[in-house]
Amino acid sequence: MLSIILNSALGVIFAVTAVLSFCGKSANLIAGYNTASEEEKAKYDEKKLCNGLGIITAIIAVLEFSFAFISYLVLRGTIAMGSMRIFIAVYMVIIIAAVAAYIAYTNTKCKIK
Repeated sequence: MLSIILNSALGVIFAVTAVLSFCGKSANLIAGYNTASEEEKAKYDEKKLCNGLGIITAIIAVLEFSFAFISYLVLRGTIAMGSMRIFIAVYMVIIIAAVAAYIAYTNTKCKIK
């Protein structure tokens, strides 16, 4: 039951962060960008950085809510624990792919030429 509550809470946190990112209010949450000098910040399009962060946090929010739902189904006995292991593997692959795509996006599309 605790995993359901924690995953739901994480899903809400990531969903709120995604909304703030899409509104352009979360540039200070981007690692490295918030401590960069004004000259370094001028090299990047802040709106694109925030949109990229919004996409990745929205993906994580959906995954967290899915994880909470699958945890509920396992706890209820509707599906077997083996299904949870498969979901965890898929979850990790999606997270790694999303982070890699975000890094590639910020290093190519977000730089001002």
